[in-house]
Amino acid sequence: MRRLLVPVLACLLSCDTTLPLASNPPADASPVASAPIDNTITLPPIDIIARKQPRRVLITGDSEACRVGFYAKKVIAQINAENHEPADVVDVDCKGGTVVQYWGTGGNLKLALARHPHPDDVLVFLGTNHYWQRVTPPTSTVTDLLRDTNCIWVGNTAVHGKHWAINGLIRDAVTPQCAYFDTEAADIPLDDGVHPGHAGAVKWLRMVWATIPTKYEEDQ
Repeated sequence: MRRLLVPVLACLLSCDTTLPLASNPPADASPVASAPIDNTITLPPIDIIARKQPRRVLITGDSEACRVGFYAKKVIAQINAENHEPADVVDVDCKGGTVVQYWGTGGNLKLALARHPHPDDVLVFLGTNHYWQRVTPPTSTVTDLLRDTNCIWVGNTAVHGKHWAINGLIRDAVTPQCAYFDTEAADIPLDDGVHPGHAGAVKWLRMVWATIPTKYEEDQ
């Protein structure tokens, strides 16, 4: 036991028991940068589903409107079914032999809009009874009543297989307030040289209906 104490006492007297101090970092040492904290909050995406809605469409004008109007409800129902669309609501307010003045300054378009209020779209079949004229009729008396409604002006037929100056005159006058459908260019078959029969009316309706904007209601 005495032999063990002697080396321990000797070490206590002579051994260096001082603990080394931590060395200071070099003066040119760069501090360690801390990683930036990202406070951005990521929200999950919101899915917006645009659902097609039925359109309320008013067909108005001269005998051409009456001719296509006779087949309109059945043909439009077929179009909606083929395209998997909701059923459009179709109204017809027409009078054969009429001209732009009858519907505009004569006040009959205003009456038609009162009978069929708040349409989404109005199809104006006018121009055929002006086919020989070289002066533009007062179309603004009609289009001014449709400022808050999408309108498509369906122009004159190719009466007796000819192209008439009134077609371009009316087109230039009504656009861009209303879209213009060029019936002469569409080559609609006319049974009597002026009006379409069943096949022509169906073709005409299908072509014009394709130009009506789709109506959507957004859900989320």
